[in-house]
Amino acid sequence: MFNQAFFLNISLMTVLSASCSHFSSLHISAHNRTLIDDTSLYVINKLFPVNLHSALFQSPNTTGAQCSNGLDIILGNSFQDTFKFWDSFAVPWTGIAEGHFLFLGQPEECVNAKSGLFPVKAKSFPNTKPFLLGIAFSNQFKIQTAVCMPSSCSNDDVAEIFEPLFEDLNLESDILVTSRSNFKPDGAFYIAGFIYGMLICLVFTGTSLAAYRHLSERYAEARSDLIPLCEDIPDEVEVASRVKSANSGTIDKSLFSRGSRIVSLLLCFDFQANFSKLITPPRQDVSHLSVLNGIRTMTLGWVVLAHTMLHEGTSGVQDNPFYVVSISDNFLIQGMFNASLSVDSFFLMSGMLVMMGSLKALEKQKNGAKFWIMYYVHRVIRLWPALLLALLFLVGLYPLLPQLFYSPLFETESFRSLSYQCRGSYWVTVALFVNNFDNNNDPNRKPCMTWTWYLADDMQFYCISPIFIILSKFNKKMGALLISGCILISTFTTLGVSAHHHIGPIGNPLANPATIESSQVWTDRIYEWPFFHFQVYGIGLLLGLVFSEQDIIRQKLNSLRLKTRLATISGLWFYAIIAAGVAVYGVYPSMNGHLMGNGAAAMYNATFRILWSTALGIMITLCAWGYGGVLNRALSANFWVPFARIGYTAYIIHVVIIWIWLNSAETSVRFSTVYIALQFTGIVVCVYCLAIVVSCFIEAPFIQLEKLAFSR
Repeated sequence: MFNQAFFLNISLMTVLSASCSHFSSLHISAHNRTLIDDTSLYVINKLFPVNLHSALFQSPNTTGAQCSNGLDIILGNSFQDTFKFWDSFAVPWTGIAEGHFLFLGQPEECVNAKSGLFPVKAKSFPNTKPFLLGIAFSNQFKIQTAVCMPSSCSNDDVAEIFEPLFEDLNLESDILVTSRSNFKPDGAFYIAGFIYGMLICLVFTGTSLAAYRHLSERYAEARSDLIPLCEDIPDEVEVASRVKSANSGTIDKSLFSRGSRIVSLLLCFDFQANFSKLITPPRQDVSHLSVLNGIRTMTLGWVVLAHTMLHEGTSGVQDNPFYVVSISDNFLIQGMFNASLSVDSFFLMSGMLVMMGSLKALEKQKNGAKFWIMYYVHRVIRLWPALLLALLFLVGLYPLLPQLFYSPLFETESFRSLSYQCRGSYWVTVALFVNNFDNNNDPNRKPCMTWTWYLADDMQFYCISPIFIILSKFNKKMGALLISGCILISTFTTLGVSAHHHIGPIGNPLANPATIESSQVWTDRIYEWPFFHFQVYGIGLLLGLVFSEQDIIRQKLNSLRLKTRLATISGLWFYAIIAAGVAVYGVYPSMNGHLMGNGAAAMYNATFRILWSTALGIMITLCAWGYGGVLNRALSANFWVPFARIGYTAYIIHVVIIWIWLNSAETSVRFSTVYIALQFTGIVVCVYCLAIVVSCFIEAPFIQLEKLAFSR
């Protein structure tokens, strides 16, 4: 009876088995970079004839009773009743030559095996769900394939059922089974639910109160327009009218007076007012650095695109990751491989604004102690609300999400889960901005919210910035000298570490396969530790000093003869273009086989961020001083303002959205130019839409509360 059910699957496996002989000579590489070694090809050759369905007919007696009973019921039913169950199994071992190691089958069909096109007549048919069967081999080669099993089976039961299949192949393999996690409410869930509920109530109350005030003011204005028509009314009628108006329940204006502290606090959560402030462009005469709005937004788009491709590739959902490797020598794709420069753009702008804003504020500030206290308080109030809300979501509410999807990838008990990574006390390092020193080498746990290492670096830079600001306030030359010295120390430290560990250009093993073992040093140290990024932040501090003296510098520039001034400006633009091009595309020759030596790679790693930051700094300066032309008008358009204002919130939540999308996948996705463009567009829209809501719900209200509390 079941021979017909398996006919298609067995026939396919037979065809694939017949072609296995071709795999012995298959050597997939990109410029001599081997992607599948000979040992992995041997394993693949052994796997092709394996039929996963057959394991269910030979389940061991040690399987759990409930799981065994569920299987007995399924195997005892007719082909029509079990068709969707068998059909939902993944057909593995296809597309491996392109890096396809994850086979999801049909998760929705598995969960709904009792209904649909072929409804099950048997009333006792058990509930089923997909399990992800991971087969890891001794050479680190791993394949994952989905199987449909009764929901009563545990992960250990499923592993025990399928282990004999691979033991018979005489392959050194380990079976790891995962499945969609069952939700169990815990303390974190109730705390998160309470806080989110309170926040929603505050926003609803504040918005309703503001709407009530607006309507009452409109009503009062309408009544005031009628006063001249009532001047000839007899006194007794006028008195009666006023008494009736007083008894009609008109609002007491004292409710909205300045003395009503509670109302003022609630009005900080007015969603409509916060949204209006978000989309309202600033006055043109107060923002000569409006070019930063466009740069911030485009830089964040660069970050989202890079993280989308990175996490999609590491998740296993992409069924042709080797294709991405094969196009690594493409000129246009270099921007993605060198996307780490995007965060350096943020470091540069952060350093510039901190120095420039602090020096300007200190000129007006009489109480220096109060200023420096508020310097840190304001930073914490600015960063904490959105960050802690995201942490609360990951720890308390994220485990609920698997119940909304069918995919076996959405499990919360694995180190791959964003929720699992932040459990216990691991979220504390994120909240205290020290997670950039977390250990990335632990195979059983990844750091919590890994992408927030940038926030940790930036916060640490912010904390030490007063040293440079205070010195620069009293003596700008000494301040610039100290900053320049620290930049040199950071540069030579990067040079030494890169040369000592033989790290390839930008730590990318594709640029030099011999450096693949040292690439982790780049990720753990050079890429995330603040010592190596200070060179960019320091250049930002110097740029802030330039803008604090811009009146003098611009006067000197304008005093030059026209030809000299044009030559100076043209030379600066020329340097900016060349420096930015070298920073982004300097690895291009290595991607095409012209490998850098250790010394050249170390020099590039130590200087490419300096080239990028100086190029970007020159562009910002020239645009702000009126020498940007069309570029300045494009980047300074009011269109960018709302996106720039919610950039921080968007940065925090964008990876969460990416992983929700990846974990909910029920089929593999195939990389192509059109697909990645449409995918990126959809993710960016979702990120910014959610960022608007989060910003208006918590970020903007806390900014208003700070102003209310400290009269900022």
